[in-house]
Amino acid sequence: MVQCLRVGMKLSVSPVLEVKNKRDYAVINLIENLLYQDSKREKVLISNFTFENPTLLDLVESRKLTIVARDPNYQLTSSDWCFFGAFTAVKFLLSLHFMKELSISDKMNLLENFTAKATLLFSAIRSMRAKNDKMIKPDGNDFFVEFLSK
Repeated sequence: MVQCLRVGMKLSVSPVLEVKNKRDYAVINLIENLLYQDSKREKVLISNFTFENPTLLDLVESRKLTIVARDPNYQLTSSDWCFFGAFTAVKFLLSLHFMKELSISDKMNLLENFTAKATLLFSAIRSMRAKNDKMIKPDGNDFFVEFLSK
């Protein structure tokens, strides 16, 4: 290599080094798809609600639920937001492609262990995007004020 450099040979390197392979595209596609699914979940969370009280099994078995447009004048409680946040998290998790391959029992086990974690993650992401240092509800209000004021 030293001899090559001494005689004036140079290695031309592109200023933009980019690795392109199928795995990179697969990961990019996966992340874009998850972001799209999350934006749909967030839109449902902000603009809709249900007054029904389904069990996790009801959701796993896709039993019909009545989802209504949320009246912006109706103030949801923190408990309402928690419930509907968990509901949309379950629907999000059920939409993941591998869930179709699982038995109802396996879906139940997975959802029982990850719904609360997913709901917390979604809430933390929402708070971070809003540049808020506290957990906030989808309507922008502080999540814990309601509990602390009682």
